[in-house]
Amino acid sequence: MRSINPFSLRLRQVGFTLIELLVAMSVLFGVTLLVTSLISNVTTTTKLSTETINADSVSRLFFDRLGNDIANMVVRDDVDYFFYKDGGNDLLGFYVNLAATAGATPVSRVYYGWPTGSTELSRAVNSLGGSWTTGIYRTAPTLSSGGSFPLPVPADLQSFGKEIIRFEYGFLTQGPGGLRFDANNTGIGINDIRGIVVAIAVLDEDVQAFVGTAGVDAVAGILGDATSADIVGPWRQALTTAQAGGGLAGSAASNVRIYQRVYLLPR
Repeated sequence: MRSINPFSLRLRQVGFTLIELLVAMSVLFGVTLLVTSLISNVTTTTKLSTETINADSVSRLFFDRLGNDIANMVVRDDVDYFFYKDGGNDLLGFYVNLAATAGATPVSRVYYGWPTGSTELSRAVNSLGGSWTTGIYRTAPTLSSGGSFPLPVPADLQSFGKEIIRFEYGFLTQGPGGLRFDANNTGIGINDIRGIVVAIAVLDEDVQAFVGTAGVDAVAGILGDATSADIVGPWRQALTTAQAGGGLAGSAASNVRIYQRVYLLPR
């Protein structure tokens, strides 16, 4: 009769079968996938939240600065000057009751647009000599075509960063039935304008680096010129269409954030 070694039996009882090991590995693999997915989702959500916060900050800085200048815009019955719009990104220039520098004449020209050779939407201001009482400031601040500042660029230059890839505006004018939108691109007098509708498109710098200059130009190019007071409505539709179409514009379109604000002129 064979004797049973109790120690060998105890050793066999504490081991794992192949099936048990496979089940344990499967469970561990599933848990690892779940944790990885959760981390990825949190990372993506955090990145999107950061991009949104950054875009909101850029737009707020731009709109607040523009709003302050418009609040100080020269609007007088005895003075008239004209706005001119470009196709694509606009260049906005007007006169303000502000001194460009300490001790300077308290009337200045202010510009919003892209300085020649720059990729960043900027604000520039320079002082005027004389005063409005001389009646010599009856024409628009000299603007070049193509959405760039005339040379030389004024010394007082504030950049809003390269995140803003599109800048568009139109006018609210007084018509027979009340306010109406006017996308006049040949020239409209300041005394005909009651408000300005402004829209911008913002694209994160990391996304710009990913899609390259061609991708940025492609997505900016699908955001058309203003045809109504709802500038951003057609922009949203264009971005949705671009996302479905793919390509460079489609890759960038889902990350574009658009903003619009209406400014009533001081009267």
